[in-house]
Amino acid sequence: MARRPKGSEQESTVTFAMALLAAVSLLEL
Repeated sequence: MARRPKGSEQESTVTFAMALLAAVSLLEL
């Protein structure tokens, strides 16, 4: 995974949360 110097941790956390939400919504269909 590529790491960015500015806000990389927060960005990856937000991306992970969105991916998790998408996976959960797909599983609930």
